[in-house]
Amino acid sequence: KMDPRMALLLAHLSFNRGPWPADIQRLAPKVGLPEDADLMDIEAYMRNGKVDEIDEFPGHLVLLQRCCMVLSGLGMEMGAGRLSSAGMLRAQAAKLLEQEGLL
Repeated sequence: KMDPRMALLLAHLSFNRGPWPADIQRLAPKVGLPEDADLMDIEAYMRNGKVDEIDEFPGHLVLLQRCCMVLSGLGMEMGAGRLSSAGMLRAQAAKLLEQEGLL
């Protein structure tokens, strides 16, 4: 179906701060989840194909997602709190998009 809500949900869970409760509450209405959604609601939502079905997931994105989660976990263990890879790379990404004339 190529529903953009699935991409938004996966991007937030994979590259922001993972299933952080405040992020889930903010994201839920945008992707069609109930306002009081929790991690189990997201799991059921994604697995049952309510938004879209994933036929193929590129391996390089899986590796990148795992790296982001490891870095986030290390940040928590070191006392830095839950870190967002997307947030840390946002300025550089915007600069690159601007240089390429895409922003």
